[in-house]
Amino acid sequence: MKKIVLAAFVLISLIGCSSDNNEQTGGANNTPVELEFTTLKKGDGSGSNAEITPYYYIIRTDEKWNDFKFKVKTFSNTVVNFSNYEVIAVFDQYRHELGYDIEITSVTKQDGKVTVKIKKTEPQEGEPVPALDSQPYHAVTIKKTGLPVVFEENQPQ
Repeated sequence: MKKIVLAAFVLISLIGCSSDNNEQTGGANNTPVELEFTTLKKGDGSGSNAEITPYYYIIRTDEKWNDFKFKVKTFSNTVVNFSNYEVIAVFDQYRHELGYDIEITSVTKQDGKVTVKIKKTEPQEGEPVPALDSQPYHAVTIKKTGLPVVFEENQPQ
């Protein structure tokens, strides 16, 4: 009887460890796991930001967040709990006309990394666009992973 209880205990322990590992690297058989994300802000930045370098930002601390908010005034009153979340923000290049967009479309975890898919769009050829300065951006929060982040970008459409 003791051997059966011991065997059951070992089996349960192994199953528990196995699911913890899947949570860190992805699903069973390393299948991608979709991560939920919440949009903090999305827009074109027209007139509200200083021009910043087109870039992908991964922000995991209050210190980095405060530096970011100092540079990007649009986020000055935005609060994030970095004990539980991290911020991913993408900024397109500075433009002298509207009609461009950048959007985070999905966030997945697989093979010990987080992959962020980004969709960029441009005005259709011949489409009239207002001549206003803009810099499209999208910023989201995800639950803290601490994993490396890679970005995959589509070609503008």
